[in-house]
Amino acid sequence: MNTYCNFPNIKLNVAGLFTHSDLIITLKNLLYNKYKISNIITEIYGAPNICWNGGRVIYKNKSIEIEKELSKVINAGLRPVIIFSNPIITDEMLKDSDSNALLKLGLKYNAKFIISNDKLMNYIQASYPNVDIKISLIKVALDNGLSNLNYYKQLEESFNSYVIHPDDNLNFSLLKELDNTKVEILLNERCSPNCPNRVNHYINLSNEQANLLSNSCIKNNFLDCCNFIPEIKQLTHNNKNITLSLEEVKTLYNLGFNKFKIQGRTDNLYAFSFDLLKYILKNEEFYNFYPLFCFYIDKYSKNL
Repeated sequence: MNTYCNFPNIKLNVAGLFTHSDLIITLKNLLYNKYKISNIITEIYGAPNICWNGGRVIYKNKSIEIEKELSKVINAGLRPVIIFSNPIITDEMLKDSDSNALLKLGLKYNAKFIISNDKLMNYIQASYPNVDIKISLIKVALDNGLSNLNYYKQLEESFNSYVIHPDDNLNFSLLKELDNTKVEILLNERCSPNCPNRVNHYINLSNEQANLLSNSCIKNNFLDCCNFIPEIKQLTHNNKNITLSLEEVKTLYNLGFNKFKIQGRTDNLYAFSFDLLKYILKNEEFYNFYPLFCFYIDKYSKNL
């Protein structure tokens, strides 16, 4: 057992595919060279600007060689997880050539796919019945799956994994009834508990993605009414966001949960790396390692 880790047997699915995979690979190598940590960061997720992507919109005109990206992360010992989480897929969008091409490349490189839309799910499974699908938090939220044991059980019967609603992260009576081998828990969600804007947030992100693809790049600023996003607003009040403390993660870990997700595709890379490392390394190692890793972030950021 690695004595430098807070939770030696956790498996982390981290943001960074198509955005900052090189930094994640560098971090993975440094953790192994310094602490012999090799099996904690196991998956890396993301998506380029395609219409099946319903996640965070990346406003960058960055050219990406998609097959090279997938090959690179596979060679680094990471499994790619491709975000096809747009909840408002139409029949016409199913024909999108870029999305279909990415699907085929993902299958070639043994990727998982995070999906929130039933229409898209049925479309993919009709041609690829053995595809590895992870159910998105977006679907759970839009299906009103919060605190619904029967709903989660239905997901467990049909899929290998799903992301539980963050408001259920500490619902221990519910969690004890779930298959902990299939639940993935989002560690660093910075939204407020019981957020009334969550569903609208996801729908608006997908609409912004559509605007981006049509070159309109219209931001509708729908989160101006939110007290938690942008996160700097949280400095004006004492309300706790949903980000899990180490003690809370320890409780989940002791219940047998070991699959966790780190968000951060549009986060400041220093904040993202802080979140990631604080869950991996014990205090002494963290406070020694993180300032040093910031030099790697500096170097990486200059090349963006």
